Amino acid sequence: MKKILFSFIIFLLCFVFNANAEEITDFNQKLYINPDGFLEVVESIAYDFGDLKKHGIFRDIPYYYSSDLSNYTTKIDNISVADEYGVEYNFTVSKSNNKIHIKIGDQNRLVNGVHVYNIKYRVKGAINFLEGFDEVYWNVTGNNWPVGIANIESTVFLPENFDRKDLNVSCYSGKFASKDKCDSVGYNSGKNQKISSITFSSKFLGPGSGLTTSVLFPTGSIEKPTRMSIFLGFIFDNYILFLPFILLVFFYFLWKRNGRDLGGRKTIIAQFDAPKGLSPMAVGTLVDEKADNRDFSSNIISLAVKGYIKIVLMEAKGLFQKDDYAFIKLNGEKELTINEKTTLKKLFSYADKSDSEKIRKLKQIEYLENDNEVLFLSSLRNEFYKDLQEIKENVYEELFESGYFVSNAEKIRQYYYYSGFVMLAILFLLFRPFTLVEGVSSFSSFFIIVLFSKIMPKKTAKGVRAREDILGLKTYLEVAEKDRFDFHYAPEKNPQTFEKLLPFAIALGVEKKWTKKFEDIFSDYNPTWYSAPGYATLSGSSFPKLLNSFTTKMNSTSASRPSSGASGGGFSGGGFGGGGGGSW
Repeated sequence: MKKILFSFIIFLLCFVFNANAEEITDFNQKLYINPDGFLEVVESIAYDFGDLKKHGIFRDIPYYYSSDLSNYTTKIDNISVADEYGVEYNFTVSKSNNKIHIKIGDQNRLVNGVHVYNIKYRVKGAINFLEGFDEVYWNVTGNNWPVGIANIESTVFLPENFDRKDLNVSCYSGKFASKDKCDSVGYNSGKNQKISSITFSSKFLGPGSGLTTSVLFPTGSIEKPTRMSIFLGFIFDNYILFLPFILLVFFYFLWKRNGRDLGGRKTIIAQFDAPKGLSPMAVGTLVDEKADNRDFSSNIISLAVKGYIKIVLMEAKGLFQKDDYAFIKLNGEKELTINEKTTLKKLFSYADKSDSEKIRKLKQIEYLENDNEVLFLSSLRNEFYKDLQEIKENVYEELFESGYFVSNAEKIRQYYYYSGFVMLAILFLLFRPFTLVEGVSSFSSFFIIVLFSKIMPKKTAKGVRAREDILGLKTYLEVAEKDRFDFHYAPEKNPQTFEKLLPFAIALGVEKKWTKKFEDIFSDYNPTWYSAPGYATLSGSSFPKLLNSFTTKMNSTSASRPSSGASGGGFSGGGFGGGGGGSW
């Protein structure tokens, strides 16, 4: 008895629910393909409101489409809405979210039960012109109805009669991207038994499901748009294509006004010394507007040459060990720049982290005194990068405050660099997901900003002249020995000249050419600032290699960071048309 009563209650609830549920009982569409390229669409929607009191329905029809490649816009006009007797409904038309929104009904009137809405409209630009075929790929119902559709029928009227063998027809139903076939496809004959129209039908489709048809027919019966109109339409639909060109012009004039260096001699004259008061790191930063690891290494060599540190090569003893370098702090007498003082202080702040066993072994070297501070290059690995960044920031600020740049070069560069990321994020939010055209245009625009960010730092007239002097020094440092006679009053070729300008040669990336010019003096060259206990003498071939090995290891170790852990087909919903609707 309880089971019977429970079943009866469930039956009543289902009856009440069904009585009040909304549903489209019939969705009938006629689509006429006109020779002028227009599509005439007539939709007859029988909407059952049940016992609910509503004002009417709304119909959303997309006019803006995105493929993987680009965007495309259709034109929808000549909209009208009437009932099954031809009596016009009140309706309004608006645009939102790239859709035509047709709102049908009277704000002051409520309706229930079944009502028929005949919606007519015209579409331009919804025909695909393929090689040998024209195609109408049409989403009949749209996949955004919140109610079920009991019966769906769509008839496509061809622009002329065709043999059935010349037609390629498909129909899909279900949720978006479904490839399930619709229930039936019927061919309707016209004159001479040729096909004049095709009827597609499907039974009940649940909420969020729809019907999509595809008809391909031989080309020639539809008036094709001109190449110029296709091109203009593509440009109009993909206006983001203009963004890179607009940014290129904008940043060019911005660079001319705010980034282009002014003044200077415009000619490079050989120089035999660096600008006074500038460290090798500052020289390397000024010439290319970028403080890099090579510039920092040049400061280390400068400190060694000036007698503040001694660099000792510690050759690996075991098979799996690596060479290391020891820095022994000494008491130099030559004047240091602010940047060199900072480098020395930061460097030896890590001295207490040296391995005690290595220090014990190092004290066996005859020239090491007990009170010297010792630092191993390996102690800087994955530790020094923060201090290195601070040293680089100090160089930028020093060059600005000394009047070589109009403003801090790195801050200006970062301002434009990060503005490029902001622009890319905005474009991503506006156009997500990117089409190929949007992606290429957006990233091209980003790279244009990044490229201009590199040249936006502006030097003062003092800075321009200093850079020209530095380039003059570089010319002297890298010139071949056989051409040395071209330089009048060039300094004498001796170890003192070599050591004095070596740090600047490293900063300017010409140390190999500079050392090659002095290779004939290395046979009896015994620098006080560098030692390789495993080498009896420093020859013309060994010293350049040892120097290059040190700078390479110094560049990589000082900037190293701790590693971090890383955690002919178609489908339902494709094609033109589509959208959906609902009640209000």
